[in-house]
Amino acid sequence: MDSLKALVDKQLVDGLSINKESPQYDCKACMQAKQHVVPFPKTVEQCTLTQPGDLTHMDLCGKCSPISIHGNQYFHTFLDDASQHPQVCFLKTKDGAISAVKNYFTNLRTQRHSVLTAEKNSSMMTC
Repeated sequence: MDSLKALVDKQLVDGLSINKESPQYDCKACMQAKQHVVPFPKTVEQCTLTQPGDLTHMDLCGKCSPISIHGNQYFHTFLDDASQHPQVCFLKTKDGAISAVKNYFTNLRTQRHSVLTAEKNSSMMTC
């Protein structure tokens, strides 16, 4: 409301009349929507995990419709944090996710010569 009053006071708008004595209503949702939010930092702190296989982001997606030509309904994505190398594994059933993870870690071990550990439910599991 203050910005509209400023436009009228500076005579930047024609034909707009505002009753300046009317009470101003402060809607709770409006006040929350106008709150200032600090932006994310533009620089990212360097992570100590720099070797391929130190940190891998995984996601299992599905059940996709329609089914693919080869009968796949799910896909499992892997993203190595150090190299930013993505890998996708297509699966016919959700049960294939365990073997997809094992194959991914085996591939890392043989192709990139990394020592891998995976954390699951707060317990360490060596692959």
